[in-house]
Amino acid sequence: MNPEFVVSIGDRSFDPLQAQSDDEPDAGPPKAWIVQVARPLTADQVTRLRSTFDLRLTEYVPNLAYIERLSPDTVPELREDPAIRAVVPFDGGLSVSPQAHTTPRDDDDIAGFTILAFPDTDLDAARSALADLGGEQITALDATMSGGAKSIRLNLSVDRLEAVGALPFVLWVEPVPTIVDDHPEGGAALQPGTAGMLAGIWEHGLHGEEQVIGILDNGPADLHHCYFVDGEGLPPGPGHRKIIQVRNAHKQDPGPHATFVAGCAAGDDVGAPGSSPCRGGAYGAKLVLGNRMDLTIFDEAPEPMASTLFAELSAAHAAGAVIHSNSWHATTPGGGHATYDVTASDVDSFTWQNEDCLVLGSSGNSGEQQGPPGTAKNAVCVSAATSDPAAPALGDGAAGPTADGRVKPDLMVVGCGVQSALNGTDCGTGPRAACASSYATPLAAAAAALVRQYFTEGFHPTGSATPGDRLVPSGALLKAVLLHAAVPVDPAAAYPSDSTGWGAVRLAECLALDPTSPRRLQVRDLRNAAGLTTGQESTHPVEVLDGADRLKATLVWTEPPPAVPGVGTATVNNLDLVVTGPDGTRYLGNVMSAARSVPGGDGPDAVNPVETVIVDAPAVGPWTVTVVATQVNVGNPGQGFALVISGAIPAEPSAGPGRT
Repeated sequence: MNPEFVVSIGDRSFDPLQAQSDDEPDAGPPKAWIVQVARPLTADQVTRLRSTFDLRLTEYVPNLAYIERLSPDTVPELREDPAIRAVVPFDGGLSVSPQAHTTPRDDDDIAGFTILAFPDTDLDAARSALADLGGEQITALDATMSGGAKSIRLNLSVDRLEAVGALPFVLWVEPVPTIVDDHPEGGAALQPGTAGMLAGIWEHGLHGEEQVIGILDNGPADLHHCYFVDGEGLPPGPGHRKIIQVRNAHKQDPGPHATFVAGCAAGDDVGAPGSSPCRGGAYGAKLVLGNRMDLTIFDEAPEPMASTLFAELSAAHAAGAVIHSNSWHATTPGGGHATYDVTASDVDSFTWQNEDCLVLGSSGNSGEQQGPPGTAKNAVCVSAATSDPAAPALGDGAAGPTADGRVKPDLMVVGCGVQSALNGTDCGTGPRAACASSYATPLAAAAAALVRQYFTEGFHPTGSATPGDRLVPSGALLKAVLLHAAVPVDPAAAYPSDSTGWGAVRLAECLALDPTSPRRLQVRDLRNAAGLTTGQESTHPVEVLDGADRLKATLVWTEPPPAVPGVGTATVNNLDLVVTGPDGTRYLGNVMSAARSVPGGDGPDAVNPVETVIVDAPAVGPWTVTVVATQVNVGNPGQGFALVISGAIPAEPSAGPGRT
């Protein structure tokens, strides 16, 4: 098989052309087909194929394939089109995750499963069909109006999986994962809590004002704690000092983990605002609180209910949250490196549809398996750094990479020696576990809130709030700045690292707040509406004024999920970062040795939606930073991106449609 055209779904890998039959398809209603193209489609080809064959070309499966609903009489003509390589049925055997058969079940062989349904599915009819196969506690959600999927949660006998996979509305079936809170039990704090790598930003008036962070945890925070109470006694809502909304369908009591985590993000003592030594990293921000237990099936009249992560993120966003913190992870099938599943797909679908949003997830506890939401492509996966910002080291966090080879975790933020709000106390603070990625994640979300405030208040590029420079950043730009602000923990090791990602965040080293510093920041924030299509390039000239400082460029893009979670690689679109010096030397993104870029390499990174170039002692003179759209298989209508460049370079206003 030619690896360029191999399609991998579940435990099956095949070349669609070799699987294609010359027989005429049987007549009947439309059904699902895999349509593979001969090469990445240009924008003109996409337009023509949609017009001629009514293709969607949005449900992508690597390599170079799409899942489409086709009438049988369309197939022969489509196969003859010069842009098409093969058209083969998407049969029911591709719809069931291989791990579905081995998932833990009860004594009656019953286990919980999630089904993704095709967009044209009649959910009432689907529920009836599943009930006929013995499905129990069947719940269905339709998120298509907000850009999500139709999904069904149910309990089912494992021996009925093949029958379920054969149902015409079923796109994918996988086991319901176990969800883990990412904090080791017990242990004394190493030292008094600190926001560590965030603290250098507060002195410039950036505390999170007008920013909203969503927290999804194992219950609500303790709203009677002084970090969250409203001084006027108002209930949660837009006018509340701290809490805009609480979603808690399970009606759980406040929990210690949820209270501590919310305090890390934005807790602030109502009686001493801005002065509590254990206040949150973005203590001026507000919070939207949700209960991750609502992701599980629960009994509610007149029928069982369950939410999805897409629905929870959407609800938080509707309440004002654009930064979403999750101090937990879901286990994924296989028991090894984290695979791409429905939870990861929910994150990527949500952020693809809501370009302003950023989702963060903890990497897990050391020694555990990673899992989503942090391992989603567009998410920021966070591990805990020790409390010494001068010499940070890994304190807690599961190592990557993901099963398809993407770098996770993305970065580290202080998560050791942290003190925060204690549940069941009026205003008590203290430690819990000595180190936890659970505590690093809300502090990373706080860092993202400070970065967002930096742009929305017009601190870029002058370093002081300037109304004319206000910019509403994309989630990709927030992620790019966090990664750009990360410094390698062990420069001699492979970089980016499977255990520490792109390094430990030091925001003050990235954000241009000191007008006397020669190190300046340039950013480009391009939304999908003006994004690139296959074969296009975006070129950015940069003048290096002094070679004494390093030149660094970071590219991030937010991309859609694949059509089926169980694909061999989750990457849909591929942008490449190329940095060219005055003498023509070219550096490719993520081609590194000892944490610095080197010329050459085996080729561009085709897996990670993050690419970095770091050049020490760059030559003075004109450099060029180029973003190349190698493959844009699904655009909206194009693929946007965020680009961050720093060094001894001129300060320039941001470019992009987010400016107000």
